[in-house]
This record gives sequence, C-alpha cells and structure tokens, in this order.
Amino acid sequence: AGQNIRILGQLRGPERDRYIDRVRAEQAALRAEYQRAERQRKLVPLDEARRGRRIKPAAQAVRPLHTGRMVFPDFDIADAEPFIDWNFFFPAWGLKGRYPELLDHPEKGAEARKLLDDARALLGRIRDGRLLTLQGVAGIFPARSDGDDIVVTDTKGRDVTLPMLRNQTRGEENRSLADFMRGCDIAGFNSNRFDVPLLDEEFQRAGVDFDFHKARFVDVQTIFHKMEPRNLTAAYRFYCDKELVGAHGAAADTMATFEVLLAQLERYSDLPANVEELAKFSSQNNNVDFMGRLVYDDNGREIINFGKYKGQPAAAVLAKDQGYYSWIQQGDFPSDTKRAFTRIYLNLRKK
Repeated sequence: AGQNIRILGQLRGPERDRYIDRVRAEQAALRAEYQRAERQRKLVPLDEARRGRRIKPAAQAVRPLHTGRMVFPDFDIADAEPFIDWNFFFPAWGLKGRYPELLDHPEKGAEARKLLDDARALLGRIRDGRLLTLQGVAGIFPARSDGDDIVVTDTKGRDVTLPMLRNQTRGEENRSLADFMRGCDIAGFNSNRFDVPLLDEEFQRAGVDFDFHKARFVDVQTIFHKMEPRNLTAAYRFYCDKELVGAHGAAADTMATFEVLLAQLERYSDLPANVEELAKFSSQNNNVDFMGRLVYDDNGREIINFGKYKGQPAAAVLAKDQGYYSWIQQGDFPSDTKRAFTRIYLNLRKK
C-alpha cells in the first residue's frame, strides 16, 4: 500500500509506457525463475505421496464450553489492549527491530519509546472516550481429517471440506497440513511473537478452524533471553567475570562499558584495535544519520530507509517530490536527520 502513490504517479506520468514495459519484463522474469525452480524440484506423483502418508495418532480432545458461531458485538478496547502485538506497529513507522528489545536499542530506542508513548496515549483517548469499540465473530466447530483435506461440521450437521496440499518432494515426509491437526504442541525460535500469530492469521484467511490456545507453546528464544539476558550487567559478568554494582548509574555503567570493551579486545584476536575500524565493525548498517533514516548503498548514494520511499535514492525523491523535503523539516525527526536531508537538498539546487 505504501507504494500506491509512486505507482499511480508512474502510470499518470510521461514515462507511463516505459514503466509498464519494465513491470511486464520484471513479471516475466519472475515467472521464468519460478518455472526454472519448479523444473529442478524432484516431486513424486500425488498417489505415491498419499501412500507415504504417516498417520499421526489422535490426542484426547478437550470439549469446549461453547461451540458454533459466537458474536462479540461490543468488545471493550481495554480488554484487547494487553494482547496488542506492537511488532507490526514499529516497521510501519520505519523502525526495524523486535519489540520490546527495540526500546533499548542504542540508536533507535529513544524514538521507539516516544512513538510507543504517543500510540498508547492516543489509544487511551480512544478507550476512555469510547470513540471506537471492537466487534468480532468466532466459531468453534468439530473437525476431522479426510485424506489430504480437513472436514469441518457446522451446527446444522453440514460438512464443509477445506482442501489442503500434500508435500510431494521426493525424499521428504509426504505430509499434508491435515496430518498435524490433532494434539500438536508448538515450539520455535521467537515463535510466540512471529510464527504462531502468522500461522493463526493464515488459518483464519483460509477458513481453517483451529484453536491455537489449546496448544502448548515452547519459545526457545524466550528461554534464551531469560537464561542469558543481553544487557550491560550480563556482558560485564561474561567478559569481566564480575558483578556490576550500581547498574544504571552513569559512573558505574561508563566504567563497566570501558572494562567490557577492553575485555572484548583481549578475547577476540580478530577484532580491530583502532577506533575507525571498531566503529565500522560495531555499526549495524552504513548510516548517514544517527537514526538510520538514511543509509549509504554500495555505491555511496544516500538511500531513504523508511516510509513510502524506502529503498529509493534520497536525491531522486527530493527532485521529484517537492513537498517531501518540507515534510521532513516540519516533522518530528531528529535534527541530525533533518541536516542530512538539507545537505542533499542543497546539493541538488547547486546542480
């Protein structure tokens, strides 16, 4: 959706025909690549894949308190607020990173915290003033597997078949999603924040009635973060074999950081020993400004790293969108970011 304005501008502009030809060529290349990859795949015939099906034993199903269709006509936002997944919020504003770790990021943390505070304040006004209410519908229905497919029975006893695909890759287990429907627990790395919500959304989109709340979730990343925290106290303990006294105090944190750096230089023989190379090594990307709103590409060009023009050269954007520079200067961006855009803008005017 963020590309709509750019696409419409191309279609209505003088380069319309050239743009359409380029899009057709790109689509043709994608189709050709897909067909090439398909030819390289080693697939077994569907009948053979079905014969190789491994039946998963059924688990004892828990009978739900309510079955059928349930409507929630006036759901209070306050009840849904604790379940908001903020991971999808920050990328929409050009801030990459996982929540809540993003809030403590050395470069992005300040802006992320301000953005979150503003969003929660707005959400509070909506909630307290009851400006909006939530409505929803859910359904719990009996389901069973039938070959490759899942059969759902509604409250009137009518069966609805949800077709599923079966893996036909030679040398792999020829399973269908229906084979995994019963009694599954779910484990993954960062799965509670990413994989499970994504899978739940995809099941809802496809009309598959599957209650993930009946499963048990084991998130390996959560275990990792709880057992091996990634903060200055943990780094001090790991590198210096000492406990950090007075953590979060300016003097204690400064000295601890200095000691950790010395210990890192001593531990890692391939770590550069001069400031310039250390700065390059510790940089998360090739930022133009401190916040990374602009980054350098491999050719040294300043590239916009957020919003609707993300991935495009800043000079080209400022040249074609006269209002974009004013929007940056009037917006709530750090001064360093505004200065970087100003430098690019002034260089354009000199040409």
